[in-house]
Amino acid sequence: MMVVGAFHVGNVAGAAPFNNNNLLITTDDFTDSIVYEYTLAGAQVQSYTVPNVSDYPIRGLSADTSTSELHVYNGTFTPSLSTLDTATDLWSHDAPTGWSTVNNVSYGGVAHAGGYVFVSDMATAGAGSPKGIIRIKPGEEALRFGETWDYTDVSIGLDGYVYALVGSNVHVYNGVTLAPIKTISTGVSSPRGVVSNAIGDIYVVDWFGDLHWLDGDGTPILTLDLTLSGAASQLMDIAIREDGVIAVGDWFGGVTLTDDSLSAPTHFATVGVNGVFVDFPGDIALSYFDPDASLPVSTPLLLGVLMLFIGLSARRVLRQQN
Repeated sequence: MMVVGAFHVGNVAGAAPFNNNNLLITTDDFTDSIVYEYTLAGAQVQSYTVPNVSDYPIRGLSADTSTSELHVYNGTFTPSLSTLDTATDLWSHDAPTGWSTVNNVSYGGVAHAGGYVFVSDMATAGAGSPKGIIRIKPGEEALRFGETWDYTDVSIGLDGYVYALVGSNVHVYNGVTLAPIKTISTGVSSPRGVVSNAIGDIYVVDWFGDLHWLDGDGTPILTLDLTLSGAASQLMDIAIREDGVIAVGDWFGGVTLTDDSLSAPTHFATVGVNGVFVDFPGDIALSYFDPDASLPVSTPLLLGVLMLFIGLSARRVLRQQN
C-alpha cells in the first residue's frame, strides 16, 4: 500500500461539463498540456488547460460521467493524477508513492471504473523503482498490483475487466479483487494501446500504423492499416465507446475514427504538434466474477442430478403414453 498525496489549485475559467456523445483528446507541446473536446464530426467544442504540477508530458486521460470528473496522467518520473471536477472547475492532484513511467512519449495509461482510477506504472531509477498497476480512490490508500510487470498501457474493457499491456501480451485482471484472470498473447510488434469490447475481444494499436482486432484468446480476426486513411504510422492510443465507435490517436497530433468491425475509417482531426491520447466520456461497472473460473465442484454434480431427473421424467411420460 502507499499513501496518496493530494493538493488543489485554483479554478479553471470557462470549463463546462463534457458531452457524452463527444470525444476527448489530450496533447501537449511541452509548454502547455491541453484537453480538447471534439464532436465526432471533427468540430472542436471546448478545451481544458492542464496545470503543470510535475513534469511533462501528459500520458492519457479518462472522463467519468458519473462524477463529472476528468482524470489526466500528468507527468513522467514524478507524475500526478490530475483531476478536474467540471462541476466546480477545480483541479486536484494525487501523487502515489513510487509512481513513474519510462521516458517514452507513447507510454502511459489511465482508466476509471467503479469509483476507482487505474494507472500504469513502470520501474525507473531511485524512488520510481516500483511497477505494476496502481488503483487510486480519493481519500483512500492507493493499491499497487501486478507488481512483477512494467505496464505501458491500462484500460477498462466494456466487459468490466482491467486490461494491461506489457510487451506484446495483455494481462487481464479483476478490478475488484485485483486477481489475475488470464494472459493474452497478441503477437503484435510494438503495441501501444489496448481496449476490449463487451464480449472480451481486444483491439490493439501498434507503432507501425496498424489496428488489430483479436478474440479473447489472442486469435487474429482482422488487421487494418490506418495510414491508408491518413493516420501517422506511429499510433499511440485507442478508446472504444459502448456503441462500438473506436478512436485512435497518433504521434503527429491526428485522430482516426472507425468502429468495432474496423469499417470505414476516417481521419478527422489534427490537434497540436505532438502525440494524442483519446477517451470517450462514460462510466463502466467493474465485473466481479472471473469469467474463466472453473465451476464449483457442487455445480456439475447438481447439473448431473438435474439432467438425470429430467431423463427419468421423460421416460416415465413415454411409458404412460404407451
